[in-house]
Amino acid sequence: MFDAYMQVRAEHNLDDLPNYVFEESEAVNKIWARGFYGVDLIGRPIYIDCSGKIDVNTLFQVTTTDRLMKDRFMFYESVIKHFNLACSALYDRQIS
Repeated sequence: MFDAYMQVRAEHNLDDLPNYVFEESEAVNKIWARGFYGVDLIGRPIYIDCSGKIDVNTLFQVTTTDRLMKDRFMFYESVIKHFNLACSALYDRQIS
């Protein structure tokens, strides 16, 4: 599983993502409602994604599939690096 993760990282150049700027983020956030809403009882961050309410035609007028995928990769990398670390520190155990 870890090898598959590293292969996906290499295929999508995830190590270069900190330099990536998603300029359409404000417009995409208006179309696609999503975000974090606290933590559950054991300390994991709760993420709410209203993907059923997305107007797909409008979304792809604003951005492309590749740019949206890069943004999602960047988002999940930040979840792993920042949110899970903060929750682990808060609850004094490993949160993954």
